[in-house]
Amino acid sequence: MMRLRSVQEKDLSQILKLARELDSYNLPYDRAFLRNLLRVSVRSFQGKVPKEKAKYLFVIEDESSEEIFGTSLIVAKQGTRASPHIYFEKSGGTLRFGATKNGPTEIGGLILKKKYRGRKEKFGKQLSWVRFLYMALHPERFEKKILAEFLPPLKKGKESFFWEAFGGRFTGLSYHEADRLSIYTKKFVFDLFPRGAIRLKFLPKKIRSLLGKVSPEAVPACRMLRKIGFRPNGRIEPFDGGPYYEAERTKISVIQKAKKSRYSRQEEGPRRGKSLFLIERKGKVFGGVGTVEDVLKLGKGEAVIGIPWE
Repeated sequence: MMRLRSVQEKDLSQILKLARELDSYNLPYDRAFLRNLLRVSVRSFQGKVPKEKAKYLFVIEDESSEEIFGTSLIVAKQGTRASPHIYFEKSGGTLRFGATKNGPTEIGGLILKKKYRGRKEKFGKQLSWVRFLYMALHPERFEKKILAEFLPPLKKGKESFFWEAFGGRFTGLSYHEADRLSIYTKKFVFDLFPRGAIRLKFLPKKIRSLLGKVSPEAVPACRMLRKIGFRPNGRIEPFDGGPYYEAERTKISVIQKAKKSRYSRQEEGPRRGKSLFLIERKGKVFGGVGTVEDVLKLGKGEAVIGIPWE
C-alpha cells in the first residue's frame, strides 16, 4: 500500500536522492540543509516551532519496500525579518523590485519519481492536496495567503535565460550560485539589484516573452492549482522570471471541502466512500486514498480529515 506521511529524520538519504532531481530553493541538493530541514519539520509537526521558522515536509512511500518516491512541502511563512520574500512586480511595460518581511505561506518541494507519474492513483495530486488538508487541520499555523512559485522554461543545464540577461550582470554570479546563496542570505540582492522601474523594452525580446510563463514540466502542477483557486498575482521570481500564483487559504476548494472529525471506531470515522485522508497522532501524520476501512488499517488517530477523491 502507498502511504502519505510526515517526514522522519531517518529519511535523510532517500530525501537527498529525490532533492537531486529538483535542486530548488526550498529543497536543494544539500545534505546539511536537508538534515536541518528534516529536524525542523519533525518539530513543526509536533507544534514546537514558531510560524516564522516552521516547515512541513510530506513524503509518499511504498510501505512494502519502504521506498520514498515523492515529497511536498509547506513553508509556513515565506518572508520574515531574517529572510525577506523578494519579487519583481510586473506592471505594463516595467518591472519593479519588491520585498516583504511579513510574507505568505508558500507551498513547494513537489517531487515525484518519473516511474510513478501519470498513474491512475494520481500520486502527484495526493502529494499536492495533502498540504491543504493539513492546513485545514491546523489553520492557525498558516498565513491567510498561500503562495506557489513555478519555474519558467530554462536553458539546458537548468540555467536561467532571465538571470543571464539581468541578475547575472549586476551580481557576477551564475544562476545556480545565486539561487544557492539566497538560501542563506539575500543581502547581495538588496546590495546589487537596481531600484526603481526597469523598462522591459531594454530586455531581449525572447526574455520578455518568457517572463511569467510556466515551464512545460510544471504545467500539470499549475493546472491542478488553478482548479482549486490559485491565480497569478502579477509578480515574478527575481532570479528566473517564473510566475508566482496565489490564493486565499479559506477559498481553496480542497480546504473548503475538507471534513474533520475524531474517531476510535469505524462508525465514528469519516463518511464512507473513497477519499483522501490525513490522520494525526502524537505530532505525526499519515494517510492515503481509500475507504474508511483502508484508513483504519493505517492505525488509529487523534484526528482525521478527509476529502472525497475523484
